[in-house]
Amino acid sequence: MPVHVKLDLKSLTDLEFVAREKAIVTAMTGNTNFTSPTPPLADLTTNAYFLGILIADRDALLSQAQTKTVAIRAMRNAGEGLLNSEANYVADKANASVDPLNPPEEIVTSADMTVAATPSPVGPMPKVEGLHATTLVKAGPATPAS
Repeated sequence: MPVHVKLDLKSLTDLEFVAREKAIVTAMTGNTNFTSPTPPLADLTTNAYFLGILIADRDALLSQAQTKTVAIRAMRNAGEGLLNSEANYVADKANASVDPLNPPEEIVTSADMTVAATPSPVGPMPKVEGLHATTLVKAGPATPAS
């Protein structure tokens, strides 16, 4: 019965793949069972080398992306603080307006901002029906409350 080789490459991480490729090259180098490997072991070595470089490049970019994301968050937080202060300034100016031709709402929208809705009560809550309470009696020794 012929043998079948199992590599299980899909289960390996990229780094594990490189290590596996190098291990196979090491095991086959000088092995008298494999006098003319196809593909040549040099091809596997070259592939492992360049794959390692690409993995290192990716890892560096991921690190840069994380650093940039932190910087973006900090800058956005600063921008939110600035915009909130600007909104307070616009609200102060709008609320101080006494010109009937330039009402507060128009002042706010002229700054490309939106007037917040006036809070209102929700109203009466609907009657809850069909609710039943039960008690659970647990068998066993009583434990004192702490």
